[in-house]
Amino acid sequence: MEAVIEGKEEPAKNGDGVKIRNAEQTKSNKPKPAAHVEDMADDADENKTVTDVGSKFMNKETLKEDGLSASVNGADPSVMVLDNQKPPENYVALEKAKQEEKRQASIIRAKSERLKKPAPTKRSPFFGNKIAKRTHMDAALNMLRKQYKAHLEWFRSDKICILDTTLGNIWNMRYHDFVDFPANEDVTGRKLPGGSWDYYTGQIPEYEKIEKTWGTEVEDIYSPLNVKKDHWVALWISLPKRHIVVWDSICTYASDEHIEEKVKPIAMMLPYLIHISCAAEDRYKWPIAPFTYERVAKVPQNKQDGDCGVYTLKYIECHALGYPFSSVALCDAKIKRIRDKLRAEIFMETEFRGTDPSTYKDLDLYD
Repeated sequence: MEAVIEGKEEPAKNGDGVKIRNAEQTKSNKPKPAAHVEDMADDADENKTVTDVGSKFMNKETLKEDGLSASVNGADPSVMVLDNQKPPENYVALEKAKQEEKRQASIIRAKSERLKKPAPTKRSPFFGNKIAKRTHMDAALNMLRKQYKAHLEWFRSDKICILDTTLGNIWNMRYHDFVDFPANEDVTGRKLPGGSWDYYTGQIPEYEKIEKTWGTEVEDIYSPLNVKKDHWVALWISLPKRHIVVWDSICTYASDEHIEEKVKPIAMMLPYLIHISCAAEDRYKWPIAPFTYERVAKVPQNKQDGDCGVYTLKYIECHALGYPFSSVALCDAKIKRIRDKLRAEIFMETEFRGTDPSTYKDLDLYD
């Protein structure tokens, strides 16, 4: 006989002898939650009403009332109810606008990456893959200036001045000083960049300096100009015509606003420099009114990008020699041969052999 403990009821058994517990017994045997958990549950019961803030996610109680899945906010993913709205009438137009925006962005990215890479004509295992720097441009302009002094008969005029890359860069950097500095009653007294007088008298560039005065002994000035920090254009400044012509090998790269931003300082300060520097009796010939300027589109174009420096140098050389621009002779197909020839001419005519090893005291005889 089994012993019966007083005060406790024996659980019922089924036909197989398995003990059966009722719901009240199961509920009473559950472990009680901690006190802070009970407080949180009480707060949740008090705040069953959820404020609708526009979210598409529905709370658990709402889903139960609507007969939806009760697993919201549980282990299973939440349920999101979407409104059955019709697409807007201009849906097709909006999609086309998005596609066009993406296309334009991809074109800009591709062009940006392409401009960072050297052109095929610049890739060499011996000379490196770099864009034309100021030193390279100045070396070619030095050679052209030397040819001008040695063979004046080659050129279209004996009143030519070929500048370096410094004037355009310095005058753009110092233009704000010229504008902000107040002028005297006789319009003199404005602040010009340092070295302006030396340019006016032909003392610089120092290599093969021409030593001719602008306005009297010089009528045509040629100069390269850097635009957007990675693009070269050529300038032909006609002093008698008071006009600046811009030759651009990639007209689609820099806008008219970019060109104007870089040319305007020269167009403003150059006539002022000549006006205050020339003889007093000649000042009426050189008013301080700014020069006019234009960009010529019908010049040989660099379609593959990256050779704008060579095109700029060839624009200056051809015009100074009196030759017309030829799209057959100056083109991307021949630009590599033109670059190699230009490199050899600079090396031979300017006798450029690099830095003299004797300037390095720590080098041995065979270094």
